[in-house]
Amino acid sequence: MNNTVLLAATFALAIGTSYVVAQTAAPTHPANAPPTQTPPPTDTPMSPRSNMPTTGPQSMTQPSTPPDFGTLDATGQGYITQQQAMSNQWLSTRFAGCDTNHNGQVTRQEYMTCTASPPSP
Repeated sequence: MNNTVLLAATFALAIGTSYVVAQTAAPTHPANAPPTQTPPPTDTPMSPRSNMPTTGPQSMTQPSTPPDFGTLDATGQGYITQQQAMSNQWLSTRFAGCDTNHNGQVTRQEYMTCTASPPSP
């Protein structure tokens, strides 16, 4: 009788183990496949305009129309400093001529006068 119980317990354990093995997910890649490579990071910072040419006709041309004063006066102070003017090619090349009182600021009035008859760059 002990042999029968022992045989039944072994048989039940074997069936339970085979059920668990059958339910286990198969690996997504074969064991002999080479490991996959991790792609390089895509969040590497790039400098602005790093893909733009540094020479040629595009870098030599000047914008033909001046921008709106409000877009250059980002702080809303009523004047544009030379540092703010550096963000715009048209004004950065004409800043000294537009700043008629030579105080390092171009007021709205100076800008209106400058855009009406712009100094040469």
